[in-house]
Amino acid sequence: MKFTVNGLIKSSLIFILLVLRLLGYSQTDSLVSISHFGWTISADQGRGLLRIEHESLGLLLGNIQLNLSNPEGIRIARGWITQKLNDHQLQIQTKNPKSTWLFNPEPKSMVITCTSAQALLTAEAPASAERVVARLVDSRGVPVNWAATEEITGWGGSIASNPSFLPVKNQEVMTFALGQVSGTNITSLFDRTKDIAIVFSEQTTIQRKQQHSDLLYVTMPVPGNTIIRLIPDYFTKILGVPFYSRFDDSVFPTAPITWCSWDAYYDDATESDVVRNADWLSTNLKPYGFKYVQVDDGYDARKVNELIYIQKEGLDSARKAAEAQLDNELGPKEISTWPAMAGKLYQVERPSSRIMAGAKFFRWQC
Repeated sequence: MKFTVNGLIKSSLIFILLVLRLLGYSQTDSLVSISHFGWTISADQGRGLLRIEHESLGLLLGNIQLNLSNPEGIRIARGWITQKLNDHQLQIQTKNPKSTWLFNPEPKSMVITCTSAQALLTAEAPASAERVVARLVDSRGVPVNWAATEEITGWGGSIASNPSFLPVKNQEVMTFALGQVSGTNITSLFDRTKDIAIVFSEQTTIQRKQQHSDLLYVTMPVPGNTIIRLIPDYFTKILGVPFYSRFDDSVFPTAPITWCSWDAYYDDATESDVVRNADWLSTNLKPYGFKYVQVDDGYDARKVNELIYIQKEGLDSARKAAEAQLDNELGPKEISTWPAMAGKLYQVERPSSRIMAGAKFFRWQC
């Protein structure tokens, strides 16, 4: 039997590669993934990073790091040994510090457990304008019944009511948002395209990345275990609306964002009140799309020059002066008025350019 030098070298290399593969050191085996119930978990044990995806939503969490917290701070868990369990669970053992993590996909949830009570998961969550932060209705909260006031009955309508629940956490707080935001009391996302809510644990914090507005930085404690839940058909099955359709931003980038005199002053607003608030809106909130001013009910019940006022013959000088000033600050088509409910009303054939787009402008005809 003849042996050549090249043949011996080739056989030795093959043997070494086989040994390394059995020991889990091959480059190919550094990438381990499982797919189950629509979830896909991918682990790059060489880089110490994970990805969690779902077939309906794409990437949920990327650049996931496993950590353990201590009084000195947060330590990244290194030295991963990754293996599949039963073809639908992913186990990661870390050497420094020592810990064992288990990722278990369920039909509508991902269960994450760790042997350390100080376990902490950090990640990046895609959160563009299509996937927004949201406070969700939770049946664990205090049951309430939202009902309209009796004012509608005076106009021949009926009082509508909607059974619901207060949030479990910070139920005294009502949250309003302008643009892509984050908040310490918000731990859920809503995918506007799919009508699916993504729910993290209440201990989770999410923070918008300043250098990348389409990403959220997620910090998720795992005190033994935590769960990421999906709620499909959130609007139709949870909120009970007949059907869901994503708002078409190409036609209307936002709903009209409006300051209304009634909300602040009821029927006691004066011309100076309206102009002063418009000044503040123009300076502070117009860059965020807050640009409409609505002069609500009450202007028709004041003396001339005390409030933006409509006379029988049309607009008085006080209203014209205020409109001109607001036009300069907010731009055209930025003012709307509450149509007076006394006398006979009719629509002006050619609405004023100063009236809020889409609104009807009325004047008196007695």
